[in-house]
Amino acid sequence: MKARKAITASQRNEVLAKTNGHCAYCGCRLKISEMQVDHRISLHNHGSDEMDNLLPSCHDCNYYKGGCNPEGFRKKLKSAFRQEKRCDFVQRLDDKYEGWNGLFYYERKCEEK
Repeated sequence: MKARKAITASQRNEVLAKTNGHCAYCGCRLKISEMQVDHRISLHNHGSDEMDNLLPSCHDCNYYKGGCNPEGFRKKLKSAFRQEKRCDFVQRLDDKYEGWNGLFYYERKCEEK
């Protein structure tokens, strides 16, 4: 696994600007101080620290996504939302993704362009 490179303040701003201040996954509004920088493809899965692999994420999405790629995260969410009994954490995610059509925020924004 590659070592993580430190991300500068200007790079963090650039990452947040990619989605106009929203979590790339659920679309919630983010402040720079609460944003987590997510590797779309994790370093563990041979992703890179290049800007095109970095997305802004809220804590909940980044935590639940873990080392998944976006497609794995999508499957994980769909499976969790289908479960009849949900832990508080999954319920909180379900509330964030209410009416979710299977596309992440950054994917919907690309389609609108």
